[in-house]
Amino acid sequence: MVGTRPPSMVYREVIFEMKVTLEHLAEKIDSLEAKVESLQEDVNKGKGAVTFLMWLGGVAAIVIGYFWGDK
Repeated sequence: MVGTRPPSMVYREVIFEMKVTLEHLAEKIDSLEAKVESLQEDVNKGKGAVTFLMWLGGVAAIVIGYFWGDK
């Protein structure tokens, strides 16, 4: 068993490698905030596009109904 370490020692090394500092957390929070803002902009653009398409479909239905409706 030359070169092997007891499991408790390996566990301590893994825990030591997993430490996260406040700076890391602040960086991740900032990047997540930027992503959320970008997502909100995309969603608002999508809502505007859907609203326009619904308006255009309504106008098309009125025009079609006027010209091809029962007279």
